[in-house]
Amino acid sequence: VRTRQLCPHTCGCNDPRSPLSTSLPAGGCGLQCSRSGEYLEALAAMPCRDLELNDPTFQAYIDGVASLAHTMPGDWRRGMSQFATFLRTFGCDYLAFGSPRLPVNTSGVEWPPYVGGVNFCVEDGAWLPIKPLSYFCPVACGCRAGDAHCPGTCPPRTPDSSPCLSYQRVGSVKPEPACPILPV
Repeated sequence: VRTRQLCPHTCGCNDPRSPLSTSLPAGGCGLQCSRSGEYLEALAAMPCRDLELNDPTFQAYIDGVASLAHTMPGDWRRGMSQFATFLRTFGCDYLAFGSPRLPVNTSGVEWPPYVGGVNFCVEDGAWLPIKPLSYFCPVACGCRAGDAHCPGTCPPRTPDSSPCLSYQRVGSVKPEPACPILPV
């Protein structure tokens, strides 16, 4: 964390798709990184398509999530390790659990990604300070142009657009689960 605070550019804090799993301010990358022209230009030009499972950057991000899991207490460690395993197995399709991309009856999935209102697609949508998966899986996350942490090339949000995709509501105990939203 301290190294990222001192050398944010070298560490990749200025790249929306850097493999750093903890690149938000809570993970050592200052707010100025995600507000820099270089970062915003990269985010605006980033294609609105989910990365392939074998993409090296996506795999490095998943490795970072798995490494972070080992630093967590018991239940969190198990949950994060399972989450990393599901991402490694199903890629972005795991975030579309309950849709035609990954039906509910898929073998090997023990819990849906949005259980209890958790949403790893958005900042502060989970109990860990990890980079939102919307950078790597914008389609599965339901990104729209202008949503926080989403590529600018995604389709625009319309008055009829729901902030949450139907499968993001599955298992939510919250009246309105955390979903991609316009930046404040």
